[in-house]
Amino acid sequence: MKSTELALLLAGHALADGPLQPPALSRAKRRRRAPSRVRWWHALGAHAGVHGLMVAGITGLPLLGLAEATAHALTDGLKGRGKLTREQDQAIHIACKVMWAVLADRHRARQAVEAID
Repeated sequence: MKSTELALLLAGHALADGPLQPPALSRAKRRRRAPSRVRWWHALGAHAGVHGLMVAGITGLPLLGLAEATAHALTDGLKGRGKLTREQDQAIHIACKVMWAVLADRHRARQAVEAID
């Protein structure tokens, strides 16, 4: 696994969960606190999509971006319903980033072996 890629994935996560997520979006993605003009699933989908694009852009693998968007939406959805604490939510997100970095590295290693054969 490339430590640089993992560092970029973690930095991308911090960016997408921080400056790229304004307070209004953070509030809107919670089912019970969503403003009437913004559906919670739109806000959650937009937020998860930003994370997915970040992962796809860093790894160069759109399928990992889709996996990230899905995992991020499910995790944040559980947190929004009070099923996960903020710490549990962040631990899951970080574990996903490690997993994406490992999978991306394995994918590239397989491609390198196939190129030699």
